[in-house]
Amino acid sequence: MKKHILLLIGLMLAPYFPTHLQAQTYVVSSLATPGAATFKADEIKNGVITLPFTMTSKKIDIETNQYVSVKSSAMWCRASFKDDQLTVAVTPNTTGEVRNATLTITSKDFRPLLLTVRQETPLTFAVISDVHVGNTSGAGYKVKIPQALKNLTGYGNLDALAVCGDLTDGGKTGQYEEFIKFFGSEENIQNPVENFLFMMGNHDNYDSNGKNNYTNGLAAFNEGKEYPFHQYRLIKGYPFITLSDFGTANNDLNNADNGTTAYPTSTQNELKKMLAQAVKDAPEKPIFIFTHVAPRWTCYSAWSEYENGEGWCMKVLNPILKDYPQAIVFAGHSHYPLGDPRSIHQGTNPDSKRQNFYTVINTASTTYSEIHPGAVEEGIHPTGNAYVTEGMIITEQTNGNIEIRRYDTYRNVEIDPEHRWVLKAPFDGSMFEYADIRDKDDENPYSLTLRDGLPAPEFEDGAALSIKPTESGVRVIFPQATDNECVFRYKVRVLKDNKEVKSTFVFSQFYLTTDMPEELSYTTDGLESNTEYQVEVIAYDSWNNQSTPLTATFSTLNENRPVPEPIGAWTFDDASNLLNGTGSATLKGAIMKNGGMSIENNLSSANITAVAGQQDGNGAISIPVGSGLMMTSNLKEKTLSDYTFMFDIRSTNLNGYTALYQSDITNKQDGSLYIKNGQLGLASNGLNYNGNLTSGEWYRVVFAVRNNKPTLYLDGQQIGQATSANATKWQMSTGAIFFMDEDGEEHIIEVSEVRFWDEALNSKHVSQLGKAKAE
Repeated sequence: MKKHILLLIGLMLAPYFPTHLQAQTYVVSSLATPGAATFKADEIKNGVITLPFTMTSKKIDIETNQYVSVKSSAMWCRASFKDDQLTVAVTPNTTGEVRNATLTITSKDFRPLLLTVRQETPLTFAVISDVHVGNTSGAGYKVKIPQALKNLTGYGNLDALAVCGDLTDGGKTGQYEEFIKFFGSEENIQNPVENFLFMMGNHDNYDSNGKNNYTNGLAAFNEGKEYPFHQYRLIKGYPFITLSDFGTANNDLNNADNGTTAYPTSTQNELKKMLAQAVKDAPEKPIFIFTHVAPRWTCYSAWSEYENGEGWCMKVLNPILKDYPQAIVFAGHSHYPLGDPRSIHQGTNPDSKRQNFYTVINTASTTYSEIHPGAVEEGIHPTGNAYVTEGMIITEQTNGNIEIRRYDTYRNVEIDPEHRWVLKAPFDGSMFEYADIRDKDDENPYSLTLRDGLPAPEFEDGAALSIKPTESGVRVIFPQATDNECVFRYKVRVLKDNKEVKSTFVFSQFYLTTDMPEELSYTTDGLESNTEYQVEVIAYDSWNNQSTPLTATFSTLNENRPVPEPIGAWTFDDASNLLNGTGSATLKGAIMKNGGMSIENNLSSANITAVAGQQDGNGAISIPVGSGLMMTSNLKEKTLSDYTFMFDIRSTNLNGYTALYQSDITNKQDGSLYIKNGQLGLASNGLNYNGNLTSGEWYRVVFAVRNNKPTLYLDGQQIGQATSANATKWQMSTGAIFFMDEDGEEHIIEVSEVRFWDEALNSKHVSQLGKAKAE
């Protein structure tokens, strides 16, 4: 019997016409020579041999008693018989689609046999995390999840899409029902996804029946059977491992039991078993591991030593993972941003006491972003954090490397495309490029370069501070610096006679990508009036490298300064042009329309009418339910943390809620200031509801915001003050909406005057403004 080696992909035999050959022995014809003709191909499964996307070849043993020849139907696929071998060679597949070629096997003694050569595309999969079905922050999960799925799957076919835990906000049955709708929607999944990989996070355990809700709630993704907690899959020859978190804790920093609750012995043993299988199945390839909580001493969120004593990490899995430098762990939980270079980490020492010699990547969040505590004055949820969702797409490269593209899935843009992360083969630790100075005290047998973030951030030539002093403080406006990775924060210092009297850290908002403001500002008070000070601003990157400071000198104003002129003022006295006002700001009508908001150039189109004002000769407007006013600041600054509004208002219906101010100019959120049952305020950050309004009476309401922290006045007297800042509620963008919110919490209201300042008025100024009265 003649033996050949066949490099090909699919064979099947038919007695009368060309067809594909299966993996078995066939009698092909009656020959003059003794015995029947045979052709045996044990390695061919279902008539198809699959080759990877790279330039490669494959050999398959063929036993036949015939002399055969082979011909390919495609230029990219070549096949030949020589020295008892049939070799099929393919060029790299760069088409983005699976492609097939037909090989025709011929012999003088039997009819042609057909082989199919199937060449795959590169392994490509996406990872997201912490989708939190049920969380309504920002635009809410009903907007953010479909948006993220559409954007990530819109880039092409995916072999897998993994969600690293916190599938739900509370582990409830109804939340899983919504989850299934989001991930099972053809509208949301723009291109095919071959495998969905889910696992539990700590939020999924909040419900007492959370585990059952998970296994039963996801059955639709497991052929109607209970969905597994942990999984091992081979996808295009690469091992994929998922691990569920069974706990509710954030970390195990102060309680080791939190770690073993989240990942008990049974889970640890399962991980060991799956890792051993992965090494057997793919000894030269990386092992992709997906879980909720990052191993300690790895990516951003896992170093309490560098994160003010806090962390979103556990060390329970470190002793297992330490023996697998080829492990690439994707972990969520923290919501920390992907644009931070610390979000990827590789260790330096295979024998490290930290047991961190593998790759860990923070997978961010599809709900809101967060940073470590103590980094900036705003806290862990800085400005814009509710409008950040992120994910990544991972792709196999022709040289065996793994490329990671990070995406802002809220704005559908790639994060720092010039610095994509690339994990290089071989995956034994010798090629690690993402070790960093957090491991500088550890051994480094491979002499790996430790990332330190240098060079430091820089301000552009000619950059300068803009200073707006008040009687007791100053507002500092400064341009963003640039960095080779990212500028993380800024330190603002106020000095008197070269001695620091005030300082703070301001977040750069780098996670807003294309919406990142070009300028930032900070306001401080508690300074002496009519006194000279110096101010400096220093940019810091994620590694605390510092820029050269921008500096300026200023003097605070006289404490007897009169009330400053407003940026915009409207009295509604001109019945022929009710929108006529003074200052640079502009005002238009607004109306709820088709589930959105329509801006109207005249008030009549918004159903707003002129009425008598507070006294004879004083005009006013009546705003019905479903209508409001849209103010545009027309300032250079895109965001304001310091501003003041004044409203002269009256209402004959003080029951329930009446919106006065909405900071979200898309009007998709609850308002930022309300009347509630005759009181003014908001149940947020200690502001609460205070004061007492009487039906049919005119009142002057002043809302003064300093560093996103409001003080509320009624007829010149302070009635409330927030105890902390809230940028989501009270940071103003390029404008504001008055007397309307997204869900109709309104009553008819009359307004005789509106004023706007781009600074927070002090109590003396508000006292001078006094009560509502005719001008």
